This record gives sequence, C-alpha cells and structure tokens, in this order.
Amino acid sequence: IIKNVCDEWYTEPTLEGDDYIDYCIQFCKTHHIDVFIPRRKLVEISKHISRFHAIGVKVMVDQYELIETLNRKDRAYHLFKDSTSIHVPEFYVVTSKEEFEVAYDKLSKKYAKVCFKLVQDEGGLSFRTIDPTVSKTSVLRSYPSTKMTYDAVMEALNTEETFHEMIVMPYL
Repeated sequence: IIKNVCDEWYTEPTLEGDDYIDYCIQFCKTHHIDVFIPRRKLVEISKHISRFHAIGVKVMVDQYELIETLNRKDRAYHLFKDSTSIHVPEFYVVTSKEEFEVAYDKLSKKYAKVCFKLVQDEGGLSFRTIDPTVSKTSVLRSYPSTKMTYDAVMEALNTEETFHEMIVMPYL
C-alpha cells in the first residue's frame, strides 16, 4: 500500500547506525523528499528526527522514547501488562537453552501453541512457532516456514551457551 502512494521507490543499501542515517539524509536532499516513510531502522530514525526536520523533511515515525520501548517486545509487554484494554499474554525472557526449556515447559502445559522471537527484532524476522506436526523433510518441499519442531529449536539453541534475549509466549 505504501509503495502505491509514493512518488518513487528505491531499494536501500545495507547500512547500520550513523551510516544509515547519513544515507537517508543525503537521499532526502538529493531527491527533494518532503515526507519520508521509513520501513526499517525506526528507532534510529526517530532518534535523529531533528536532522530530518533541519532539512525540511517530515518523517512518518513516532517519538523516539515510544518507538524504542515498542521495539523491544519485553518492554512493550511490561508497559501494557496492567492495561484493561490490551491483553498481554504470559511470557518469559530467556537467554539460555535451559531457560528456554523451562519457559516452554510452563507454557506448553497451559496453551496449545508456543512461539518465540528475539526480544529486539525488526519485522518479525526471528518469529517462530513450535509445531510438533512439522516434518523434517517438509523444508525440502516447501517455502521457508516460521514453524519448527521443539527438537529443531533445541538443536539450534545447543550451538550457543547463551544468546540474545528471546521472548517465549503463547502468541504475539
């Protein structure tokens, strides 16, 4: 939908941090952009929004503090857990295989499905659902999936002693 309302559409280079912000600023100047609708790096862009405003560019992004909180699923869940209008599921933040096993065990006894993702993720790239019906050979016959067996998850987690924070929950 966003692509349909843009005057132009470009593929971005893979850049991080200040290099990415500098690229965006220069792009806006070069292409005379009035309104910038970012898809990636919302936290970084919102942190540097004054640089965009200084060159006359409006940015379709919320304030840094809010975006930074919402970008971390655990912080967002803590922010909304006492809300009467938003239901926050039971969740656990884990950084080791052992913690993951405990969280999975607790959740799988109460809920039909358990899913997980990195606490800090962009676009749900790391989101996975544990599904015992997935066959090991299904990956050979279909497109990549967000579904994994518990054994496949454990095998992947066995490769690291600790890992980036992950949130384990019955649903997003």
